[in-house]
Amino acid sequence: MSCADGPTRVLPGTQHIPGMPPVLTMEPTSIKEGTLLCPLPAGAAIVRDLRAWHGGTPNGSDRTRYLPNAEFVSKAYGMLTCGTGVILDPCSPVLPKTLHERLSPHGRAVSEGIVDASGTLDAASKEDDWMIEAPIDFSRHSAEAY
Repeated sequence: MSCADGPTRVLPGTQHIPGMPPVLTMEPTSIKEGTLLCPLPAGAAIVRDLRAWHGGTPNGSDRTRYLPNAEFVSKAYGMLTCGTGVILDPCSPVLPKTLHERLSPHGRAVSEGIVDASGTLDAASKEDDWMIEAPIDFSRHSAEAY
């Protein structure tokens, strides 16, 4: 990933700050400098605390940027937030039912809380429209903020 591809930015140490990050347009330039994770070689992985302030940046290239991720939380955090609907809710329905059915018995047992019972994800995968818009305020990542 080059720096023009809209890399992820991470603010180290912010996982210890209670509350939400400041509005991006109000962030001092000094905070924005040195937070980009680029360039990254193909196959690189970013490992960070889920609570660390992070976000995407505007994609200045002509290529689509794909950022697959896997998020893990402690059992204690999961018990506090599961089912609350907060943005980091570890029990959000993210696993299509048809994929859940193909897992081992143990895999099905540990993932039953994240199965999309509505069928939305299964329907999207059949239509080859797997990019479903998430209910996140994407304006925080607008080019004007940079």
